[in-house]
Amino acid sequence: IFDGIPILWVGIVPARKLLEDRVPGISRNIEIYDGIIGRNLAGGHLSMEGMPDEGVMSDHHHLNEIGHSYIFCRVREGINRLVGV
Repeated sequence: IFDGIPILWVGIVPARKLLEDRVPGISRNIEIYDGIIGRNLAGGHLSMEGMPDEGVMSDHHHLNEIGHSYIFCRVREGINRLVGV
């Protein structure tokens, strides 16, 4: 669809335990979704597996400044990899 244009896809932040407690099965659904994207986008999938707990707000889902900074760094790494930096 993008005719050879590289695509970066930001994965879903893994669910924290308290979110899993509120929404049973969400962790597995995130793993399935990210697995599908990872298999179909080869080197373009940016996993959020390393997101620090401190990067997620008290609702255990939305990102705070630390989380957004983490994603920014991952996207920057992905772009640098694509352009050969």
